[in-house]
Amino acid sequence: MKSRRDQFGHVKFGAFIREGIAQLATSLMQSVVFYAKRPAMWGEFARAVANKLHGPPGDERAAATLRCQELAKLKYEVLNQLEIPLVDVTDLLEYKGARKRLAERGITVAGAADTTLLYSTCLQRKPVSVLETGVAHGMSSLAILLAIARTGTGHLTSVDMPYRASSDDSYVG
Repeated sequence: MKSRRDQFGHVKFGAFIREGIAQLATSLMQSVVFYAKRPAMWGEFARAVANKLHGPPGDERAAATLRCQELAKLKYEVLNQLEIPLVDVTDLLEYKGARKRLAERGITVAGAADTTLLYSTCLQRKPVSVLETGVAHGMSSLAILLAIARTGTGHLTSVDMPYRASSDDSYVG
């Protein structure tokens, strides 16, 4: 790796700028190629470009933020109101094993899914059918499937869009 400092120890900002522009161009090209291969997603591409250029309308964003804050509740409140006992899925060997296998592959799981809430709810409510949108690395899917296996009832259908950073569609379908 080239040094980013000159012989006097001063930072070479030109190198930072060139690297940043190169990374931006690469990311932009990956997105363009990703969407170009998928005509059904061209509308989504146009929306993403518009949001990047202009951002969502200010009033719309403020209203959405306010609405989310009004609806937000702590998981313990939700579980208590629904009379659902909290069962921590992260204590299960299958869950720990999946996290370990992902870590061994350099995959960091830091998604928004609350797997304990999903697991506890599925255990208590025993849903016949669950529809999951947005799968990522599958930890929420695992929590739901572990609950289904434990109760002996239910079916999970998971749907996700391919990731723009990956040009490998072999995992899609």
